[in-house]
Amino acid sequence: MFIFRKDRCYMDVQRKPTIADTELEFSLSLQGLCYLVKNFTEDDIYIGFVAGEDKTTRALVPAETAQVFEGQMITGSIMYVLPAATSEKGVEVQCLRW
Repeated sequence: MFIFRKDRCYMDVQRKPTIADTELEFSLSLQGLCYLVKNFTEDDIYIGFVAGEDKTTRALVPAETAQVFEGQMITGSIMYVLPAATSEKGVEVQCLRW
């Protein structure tokens, strides 16, 4: 997604390396309506919108796949990712629509 502000164009994409069983926080610049989450790791990742949630209450994104999440975040614009594997390529989150 491109964000236009004062004659500038931004793309709201973040990619972070992962460490197994260590939660990542993606603080997004927009409170969007649709997000694309790409899992570049060799194992599952678990997506949630509350820090410290159990895996059973999070959405599962299998290894080397991507998934679109739609719906407005209730509070803020933070997504939490709990990876099962360590990976240099890690996880990428992109806001597609706001």
